[in-house]
Amino acid sequence: MEEKMAILVLGRDQTSKLVYLTSYFMDKYWSDRKFRLVLCTQTSVPGGVNYDQVICAGAETVWSDRLKIAVKAIQAEYILFTSEDFFLKDFVEPGLMESYLEKMDSEKIVSAIKLTPSKNFIEKYDDQYNCIKKGAPYRVCVQPTIFKRDYLLALAEKNYTPWQFEVDGSEYSSLLEGEVLVVRKNEYNCVHAWGKGAWTREAVSLFKKEKIDRRLYENDPIYPILRYIVDFVWSIV
Repeated sequence: MEEKMAILVLGRDQTSKLVYLTSYFMDKYWSDRKFRLVLCTQTSVPGGVNYDQVICAGAETVWSDRLKIAVKAIQAEYILFTSEDFFLKDFVEPGLMESYLEKMDSEKIVSAIKLTPSKNFIEKYDDQYNCIKKGAPYRVCVQPTIFKRDYLLALAEKNYTPWQFEVDGSEYSSLLEGEVLVVRKNEYNCVHAWGKGAWTREAVSLFKKEKIDRRLYENDPIYPILRYIVDFVWSIV
């Protein structure tokens, strides 16, 4: 039977804590998932993880190599792609992913659905989804997004860095066939846990609430409040 969708987490050896915690929160908040959880990393996998498949792409591989290797290895029709620093913080309702896949099956023009709502550069598509306009910045990103496999492979073949994937890849996506939708209601509740070499404050709050072993985060930097303010100002100018 053809696999409908796989979940792809892209990691690397230096981010073993993130790889572990992604698996931990997946198991806690989406234990009844019906889709394979695939990790693509370099050479090492932390203990205690629960990935259905691990692809070790090699020590010398860069982000674009691992993305391309993983997408080629996955033969599912759709791929829920996320970087290793987005952690679930609430339960995924049964049937939620199936409803997204049904949308993509019934409307072949839809090539991707971003699972975290956006406010900018969008127009209403229907009561459940907005459409991210072609030419919009960050039209594609490393936040949790369901892609048609072939659409994601076309992006992977460009050999982007993560930054280029979101910036140049968004521009390139305008040349690809298909619309990119984004949910209007946040039903896949996750936390962006790591940015610019530090834990986000939302992540630390989640760790404390969930009583995560402090050794996993207490000796690492936390994103400064001042930088949050600067980032917010830049986001609205």
